[in-house]
Amino acid sequence: MQAEFHYQLGKDEYVAGLTPVMDELGRQDRSRTRRLFEQLALAVVILGAITFAFPDAALGLLAAIVLFTVFTSVLAPRWLRAATGQSYDPAVTDMDVEISDNGIVERTDMRERRWAWAAVRRIHESGGVIALEMAGWDMVVLPYRLWGYDDERRTFVEELRSLATAALPAKTPRTAARVDTRDLLTIGAIAAAVDVLAIVAFPIPAYRGPGEPISDGTFLALFFGLLLLGCVLAYFAYRFARRGLDRLHDRSPALAIGIVHALIWAVPLYMVLSYLRWV
Repeated sequence: MQAEFHYQLGKDEYVAGLTPVMDELGRQDRSRTRRLFEQLALAVVILGAITFAFPDAALGLLAAIVLFTVFTSVLAPRWLRAATGQSYDPAVTDMDVEISDNGIVERTDMRERRWAWAAVRRIHESGGVIALEMAGWDMVVLPYRLWGYDDERRTFVEELRSLATAALPAKTPRTAARVDTRDLLTIGAIAAAVDVLAIVAFPIPAYRGPGEPISDGTFLALFFGLLLLGCVLAYFAYRFARRGLDRLHDRSPALAIGIVHALIWAVPLYMVLSYLRWV
């Protein structure tokens, strides 16, 4: 194989190549879900403590949290778009790329980088570019416009894959989730677990009423048994929703995000309606 390209890489093309590489990097962060759990737990503890200390302020506090969350969700995509691509440097975007059986060479006026084929981790095709993900989280971005016909580009990619024998399959879905969206899907799965737990726990009386024909021990056993059942069902709901929402987002992002918001707001909405004695 022998191919040479000379081109000026635009910022949009750079971002299109950077997006799947960032997605793969995000998948390596195994502590992401744990941080979300910790943040949510911290919010619940603070909300509970303030509600206990200032019960009259509970509704206003809950309303403030809801409004803050809504406006943050609306503005988050705008903030992310503004932040993505800050590493784009026009000084190193006029490049010559040489691809041969011996490896890949990228030259600009200020640097020269070389990779053996073993350094190619994944080959991504999305957003109008071919992005070669390299060891060390480097990348080489080849815009589709370098080829006159789609068949020529597909043949080129097949040759790349035949040489990059160590490359792993790209896990980027058909509709790649942004960083904030991926977190939102995880929160939606957590919300599904909370909803299931609430369905089981809310009907459980907090204390044993007078005149019940069961002993205190039996009542406590039933209480904690139902609570344990709720926790088990909540766990399975989380696992099912975590996988299901990711798959649904691949097919219909808008529907997946709509379901996530419904799952998230179900319990807070019920609490507000219950506080106002509307349910």
